[in-house]
Amino acid sequence: DPYPVSLDLFRDRTYRNLDYRFLTVSPDGDGGIGYLYFPGRRLIIISTSETLLRLAIDRLFAAR
Repeated sequence: DPYPVSLDLFRDRTYRNLDYRFLTVSPDGDGGIGYLYFPGRRLIIISTSETLLRLAIDRLFAAR
């Protein structure tokens, strides 16, 4: 099997002082599913890439 599957739980991570959770499922470490609550706008953000999740956080802070 070229892509080993790990059934680890979501891992807590922090970026720009915001906590989010991400479950990595791809071998490169970026693909998976993650979510966060952005209290400044009362939004829940869901993403399939950790890079895109961090980009969304950056854009939400830039729009303030």
